Amino acid sequence: MSTIIRVDRSVIPVYPDWMDGVIDPELERTGLAEYDLATDVALWLHDDQKSGSVAGQAIYDYLKKHGLLESCLGLSDALAIQKLGVAVFQKVFDNKRVYFWKSVRRNHKGGDLFVPYLFVFGRVVLHWHRVDRHMNGLRPAVRFVSPPATPER
Repeated sequence: MSTIIRVDRSVIPVYPDWMDGVIDPELERTGLAEYDLATDVALWLHDDQKSGSVAGQAIYDYLKKHGLLESCLGLSDALAIQKLGVAVFQKVFDNKRVYFWKSVRRNHKGGDLFVPYLFVFGRVVLHWHRVDRHMNGLRPAVRFVSPPATPER
């Protein structure tokens, strides 16, 4: 069961029609073109998630303020992971809902921010979480363990 991910960073992923532009466009096509989920990524929790829950906005603000957003995975990664199926997802992420903070988008109607995440519900499902809602310790961010010095494009 392969845990190798390949992402074509030259292609911008298709977002839902109900969304406007990406919040951090400079990060949209950054990241590794090929990596191993088993060794090259890790799950990350905000300190407040470890003992309870915290608003997603606090997580996003923390990642941005501390320069960690660049090491997070985005929608292109989520789509590639989704294609590997349930067995790989559960092997790597157990039954957690994993978040891809590099691809936060704004709802074009209300202006609310949303972050993509994956979870298993019979299959690996991609869904969107409002950033103003709370997240507990079962909702980690997916980040590269050691981001490349110069992100591949």
